[in-house]
Amino acid sequence: QVTMDSMHVDDPLQHWPQKKLDRLEVLKPLNKYARETYGRSKEKDLGAAVLRIDDMRCMVLDALKKDVDEKTIKAQYIYCAYLTHADQHFPISDGTLGINWAWYDVNDNKCTSPSTTLEISGVLFNAAAIHCMISDRCTRDREGLLKAKNYYQVAAGLWDAVRSRLSLDPDLALTSDIKP
Repeated sequence: QVTMDSMHVDDPLQHWPQKKLDRLEVLKPLNKYARETYGRSKEKDLGAAVLRIDDMRCMVLDALKKDVDEKTIKAQYIYCAYLTHADQHFPISDGTLGINWAWYDVNDNKCTSPSTTLEISGVLFNAAAIHCMISDRCTRDREGLLKAKNYYQVAAGLWDAVRSRLSLDPDLALTSDIKP
């Protein structure tokens, strides 16, 4: 007989695969655009923010290889905020800068796009998967189950946000796990 208290938390059926991403050069195209558009003085002002975006993307990439926790989720949210802000000030999503975001599903099917919609959606997809992983680690007592429920609800909300975000850009060629 299996009870809630005796359930094995590391059940192999409770695996939440994340999307994988490529390392790519973000720093050079953004700095080049800032220099050509605003001059060297403005490039220096924008340089710290551009460097932060590059650092945050590297953290998101490195987090795929590590044990995940709430700090990982926070870093993903911050990266999405930085990228959304940068997209308002740089012509990132129209392909002008030559940045082509690439994401892979669990079967190594690749989708690419210059649109930040793909990048942000992939990061939010992974944040949802991490919420589920953290939920799986919660204790099976009343308090733990309430925490687990909250993590699953946030994950569901994130996946809904991903679906909504992707449905606004019908030209994206997506992998099957992320199609709206």
